[in-house]
Order: sequence, then structure tokens, then C-alpha cells
Amino acid sequence: MRSLYHDLICTASAHADNPDNPILEPYLREWERVYEKTNALCVSIPFPEPVIDDGYEWTVVTSDDFQMGYGNFDDGGDDTKLVPNYEDADNQAALIRDGSSSSTITHSASHDVSSFDALRVKFWYKGNNMKVGDSFVLEYSSDQGSSWFVVKIYDFGSETFVENSVGYQDRVILTSSDYALTSGVKFRFRNQADGNHNEVYIDDVEFSAGRAIAWSPSGTASLRSNMVPARSPTAYVASSPAPTAAMWTTISFDDFENGPGNFVEGKGDAGIYRYSDGQHYAKSGKQSIQIRDNSGAASSFTYGSDISLSGYEEVLVSFWYKGDESRGFDTSDSFVLEFSSDSGANWVIVKRFVFGSKDFAANNVDYETGVHMFKSEYGFTDKSRFRFRSDAGGDSDNVYIDDVEIAGKNKTRLRKLDHGARDDPDGPYGEYFAFAII
Repeated sequence: MRSLYHDLICTASAHADNPDNPILEPYLREWERVYEKTNALCVSIPFPEPVIDDGYEWTVVTSDDFQMGYGNFDDGGDDTKLVPNYEDADNQAALIRDGSSSSTITHSASHDVSSFDALRVKFWYKGNNMKVGDSFVLEYSSDQGSSWFVVKIYDFGSETFVENSVGYQDRVILTSSDYALTSGVKFRFRNQADGNHNEVYIDDVEFSAGRAIAWSPSGTASLRSNMVPARSPTAYVASSPAPTAAMWTTISFDDFENGPGNFVEGKGDAGIYRYSDGQHYAKSGKQSIQIRDNSGAASSFTYGSDISLSGYEEVLVSFWYKGDESRGFDTSDSFVLEFSSDSGANWVIVKRFVFGSKDFAANNVDYETGVHMFKSEYGFTDKSRFRFRSDAGGDSDNVYIDDVEIAGKNKTRLRKLDHGARDDPDGPYGEYFAFAII
């Protein structure tokens, strides 16, 4: 057991009696961040009310179950309606179908979230007669609906939308580092299928705004809010560095300067690009991988051998990408990061990068991203592989990818060491629990 301690304040012993409870996860993440800066072996973190989820204190902005109408949403027109008996737990849901301009439900009013650090949308959905190639999207506007950006696309047949007649729930978080949180924010759901019989049902939509726990340079914590009294934690600084817990381990890195490296290129629509003619399509050095068109495996770069991921709870795939200045992507073009747990026999889409979305707004622009995956969702095995695949319209649609890093992280385990009552005149913080990270 490592000599690393995390002192957590909990409002009820039930939180501490189950060390795997997700209520503890934001505190572990904050501990890792403060440890990297201060080598603090013990950090006492206040646990405010209301309960913090995902590292944020959430305030519900709108909540709609569509039982009495559209509520905070407007219907798009002919391809939107309220439908009974196709719901989550109640008796009515919003239906969006086809792929027309009226295939939407949209927030009717703009919301001022400029004082918050993050936004969260939780909702339930179910498909009817959707098919491969169909999808629906969650979109975001920061200018009262004048322009829209795709936050997440739900491709039928992907891991987020496997089949029809099955209810799914999702939770999407937008942070101020990636999105403009303004006084004119709206969300909308839009179907982009190809017929009136291709339907998606939406229910129980909750939109919340959150304030994050922030660490100051001294290692003390405060809540970016005037709603809950903040109390600084104590940080016991080690005299010498101690081993860190649950940090990332690099599994592989490829910059393609000496060829495809760990990857194997598809035949015909994939290859190594080398800097020439004043066009620089590489993050570092002079070479990157290039994929184009939509020829399946021929338009892909695939990890050439099995990766042993069964010992990791989380995986992060980081990379740089850029569309060609003159032969780049067009609207509706995309490329995907895919994952296989069976040596490439079957593939699931981890993330789709749609041209025109926030993730891929324009060609000839440098982008960097990190795609976070969890074992509980993808089932990491010792036969894991990744691939990048183009899903564009033709040979003239080119995207370049460079500096691909795959990293893994083990789950932080907790063991309860002690608990007791804390007499704190500064606020109602109740019991405390001390844990060892093992």
C-alpha cells in the first residue's frame, strides 16, 4: 500500500462505506492535480451541499418530461410531435423524424450561463425504424440560435445507439474551455435520418449549469460560487516526492517520421504524407498519416498488433489533425476513431469528427484532442486495437493525423482508514473519513 492519504469530508457514512461510489471520483481527480503541484500527501477537502457531481455543483436550468406539452422547447414543425406510450417512465415523449429543417426540438428561450464553468444535458432516447447511416445530434448555440454547433452525434449502430426499441440515457458535459458560455445559450435535438419512418423519441431532458471546485497555487480549494461557504483544505507537503497514484502510462506514441510505426496503412486511400511545396500537414517533424474518401479499410490506418489493455480501467487516445487547405473536407464529411476488442474482427466508433462541428470547424486549421474511454463501456481486452478511418465523399477529401499517443490508467482504489466527528465552526461539514490510495 502506498503511503498516500486522502482526507475526504462526507455528509453521510454511506458515501465512505462504498469506496467505489462515484461521489468520491471528483475528489480523487482534484487530489491528483494538487499532488502534482505540491507533493501533498494528505489533502482535506470540504464536502459542500448540494452534492457535487462530476466535480461541479449543478444548478438545474430547465427540466422537461413533455407530459404537459413541449415545456421549455419549441417543436420544429411537420417532422416533430408529441407521442404517447413511447416514453421512459411516464406517458409522453417528443418525436423527431426524417432529416428536414423541421426535424428538431429547440429551446424556446435563451439562457444566461455566463457565470458558470460547465453545462450538462441529461436525457433519455429510443429509436424506431432507424437504420445504419441514420443519426440524430445534440447541438449548441451561444448566440440565441443564430448559429449551431454539433456537440455529439448519435450514429445508429454505434455504441451510443446500438438498436431500435431500446431506451438509452446519456449525460453530456460542456466546459467553458471548449464552449462559449454566454447569456444567449440554447440547445436543440435534430434528427438527420432520410425518411418520415425513421424516428427518435426524446424524453426527460434536464439542462443544468455547474460551478467547479478550483485549486489555488497554494494547494487550497475553493468553490467558484457564493452559494456555499468555502473552506480551505489543509495540505501536508512531503519532504521528498512520493509515488503518485493512478497516473497515466504511455502505451505507444507515433509521430510517423520513420513510416507508419505501430500502424498499418490501408491500400489506396491512406498513406504517409511528407511535407512538400510549402504545405505543412504535420504536428511535429515533416510527416503524418493521410486518409481520404470512404473506402472502408482502404481509407484507414489501423494499429497493426494487439494491445494488452485488460489491466487498465481508462484509456486516453490523443492526436493532432488537420484538413487539407485546397482538398479538404466538406459539409457532411467526417472521420472516425474506432476501437476493436477482438483483434480487428469487429469495430465500434469511439468518436466521429464531423466537418463543420466544434471539433472540426474548418480546413487548414490545427486541432488537437484527447478521446477518453472507460473499460466499463468498451470492455478492454488483450486483443485491443484502434484505427482512424475516413468517411468523406471522395479522393479530394483529405485529412492528416499526427502525434498519436495511447495512454492507460488504472483505477484508484480506496481503503477506509479512519473516521470521526469534525467540529468545524466555519460550516456544516459533519463527519470526515480518511482513506489510503492503494
